[in-house]
Amino acid sequence: MKQVLIVGGTGTLGKELVQLFLKNGYAVHVLTRNPEKSNHLREAGVVVVQGDLTDKASLNSACKGMDNVISAAHSLLGRGQYASEKIDGVGQKTLMDAAVAAGVKYFIFTSVIGASPDHKIDFLRRKWEAEQHLKQSGMAYNIIRASAFMEMHIHELLGKSILQKGKATIFGKGENPTNFVSVKDVAQLMVLCFKNPLWRNETYEIGGHDNLSRHDIVDLYAAKTGKTIKISHVPNGVLRIMSKLLKPFHPGLSEIMSSAELFDQTDQTFDVQPLLKTFPLQLTRVADFIGKN
Repeated sequence: MKQVLIVGGTGTLGKELVQLFLKNGYAVHVLTRNPEKSNHLREAGVVVVQGDLTDKASLNSACKGMDNVISAAHSLLGRGQYASEKIDGVGQKTLMDAAVAAGVKYFIFTSVIGASPDHKIDFLRRKWEAEQHLKQSGMAYNIIRASAFMEMHIHELLGKSILQKGKATIFGKGENPTNFVSVKDVAQLMVLCFKNPLWRNETYEIGGHDNLSRHDIVDLYAAKTGKTIKISHVPNGVLRIMSKLLKPFHPGLSEIMSSAELFDQTDQTFDVQPLLKTFPLQLTRVADFIGKN
């Protein structure tokens, strides 16, 4: 039975990965800062390991004996010790170095579509830097770049408020089409890469079939609930000011504001057809996702 260490195994994507790899017969280890809150994982057969991406010794220990490592962790909204710069910048590279030292054969890194060395958003530059570090590590690898997660950008940021209060807050104009993908589909792609070594040492971008605006999403919720939804907007100018004001106190939240302004005005669409020519994936439609949540 092959062993896999999932870093970020208690997060939105990580939870799906844990379930899917257990189902496929892997011995799953999960690195978490709070093992006392992970009894449900132990009951499912997961080996829970204490540690985090700021603790080099814990990473060295967690990687020992592992064949494979998946990093599904990030800290965009982290502060202080767990700020994005320390986790997404330094921590991911430290994890990769620990994996190399422990003799890990294969590493999957979760990244974001659009990551580049000169991106305006610090988070996407850090993702790109980690990608390069992995490519130079000597391990077999896959980099999986995903579009916006439905579970966060649709359900958490819009759907919850709509279903509970009949209200939606949209950053910017909300008219720009954006691509969304379910974490279930991202997890499926990672399992396929695990099973077929011929697909390794490549970067794959995954999104969904649908490129929809925030207003399109609100309309889908309106159709589901049969109710008129009250929409309020946070103008891009306000997002810009908020980003500047928040930066000294909460860099992560500041970056969310600046990202929202940028993504409201730049191309966020994605064509998934090239991916589907290689991988036999059944991707989640946004309308189906909203219908079930």
